[in-house]
Amino acid sequence: MSLFGRFLKPGIPGSRGPMTGWWAEAFTPEEQTTIVDQFTKYPPLGTTFDTKRLPTTPRFLIDAGTWFTRADMAPIRIRLLEKALSELGDEANPADRHFTYIGLIEAWYKLRDVDPAALGNATEYCQRMIAIAPDAKAALMRDGIWPQGTGLGHPGYNQLVVILDKQGRLREAIELSRQAQQQGWSGDWDARIDRYEKKLAKSPSTHRTSAST
Repeated sequence: MSLFGRFLKPGIPGSRGPMTGWWAEAFTPEEQTTIVDQFTKYPPLGTTFDTKRLPTTPRFLIDAGTWFTRADMAPIRIRLLEKALSELGDEANPADRHFTYIGLIEAWYKLRDVDPAALGNATEYCQRMIAIAPDAKAALMRDGIWPQGTGLGHPGYNQLVVILDKQGRLREAIELSRQAQQQGWSGDWDARIDRYEKKLAKSPSTHRTSAST
């Protein structure tokens, strides 16, 4: 199956595929050209659609999003992945949601300096990813993606801890780091906790609290 069989049949004026309407509504003509050019430059995804590896529309969209990791392409990636979420449904494999959230977190965070809503959206997707972390871990192990259950990081935890640190919410950053560590997600959690505890001890608010007790 050609790559754009999920969208439309390229080169055939007026042709329609199962996602033609969404393709036309979600992307401007310029963005459509960018998507086609990007896929064309990076085969095999640009030439074939691997139905065994990507058997569903959501998995196709999740995988497609990885071709748009540059900051200037973040809006395209967001629309691909938000469509994937809508296609997944409530009973989706948590592993698919896990990977979708990774892309959305990365894309929104890259827009934080140009879009006032970006940081809030990145935070929300971090929270969503964290909420399904135990189920995602079990699914990743069950599906053979992460058979050992160790050595895999969790971008939702990682990114939200960084956001909390930058916002001065150190107690929350410490608590979240401990939670990630307890769930077995790989990361420099001990070093983070130690660093945040030292920053917390030096903060003026901590000294005021200590003096008042």
